[in-house]
Amino acid sequence: PENPKRRSSMISRRDAYGHTPLILAVRAGKPETVTAVMTIRPSTILLKDEREESAYHWAARGNNASIIRRLHEREKSYFDWLATTYPGKPRQRSLLFDQDIAGVTPLMRAVQSGQLAVVKAIVEVEPSALFEVSNEDDGWTALNYAGRYDTPATQAIIEFFVQVDTKKELARPSDLGSAFFIALINGNTDAAISIARGWPLSVDYPCFLGT
Repeated sequence: PENPKRRSSMISRRDAYGHTPLILAVRAGKPETVTAVMTIRPSTILLKDEREESAYHWAARGNNASIIRRLHEREKSYFDWLATTYPGKPRQRSLLFDQDIAGVTPLMRAVQSGQLAVVKAIVEVEPSALFEVSNEDDGWTALNYAGRYDTPATQAIIEFFVQVDTKKELARPSDLGSAFFIALINGNTDAAISIARGWPLSVDYPCFLGT
């Protein structure tokens, strides 16, 4: 019979790009394989590729909302176990908040890729992920990415953000200007109009592009 320890160690291996079996299963859109891998070794959720992208980042690239929910469910169970087993240690935050080497979170990647269902799934399981600010990309939020990248789903994504951002905190000044100005400068007129309607104050934020 197969040695379970050997099977577990193989699940933590990486290819030349740092991709683990979990990341490869996510990329292939195989939710049952994702569950199987995380059942054998839950800690594999912590492993990232050479660009510091987690399994969540790869799920955000495709139309994999169900995989986002499955990853989060398994991740939460694993972190619950860690908290119980090691009560003196701070509880680990979901990797949905983690940024890759470019400062992009899974939510930002989903917005960039025009994946509305994934955007909704991420905000559903981790509402505060909506307000994460990029450490690398001039202080952008997910709304800045909606202004920058014009996809068939961009308008629907902005409308969703308007609905969930009840306190109007998502639009904020950044080092290169607000989401409104980012949209305007990149020729995304419809996005700029929607952002101005949803967050009127963003029109008044200074724009530093070209200065």
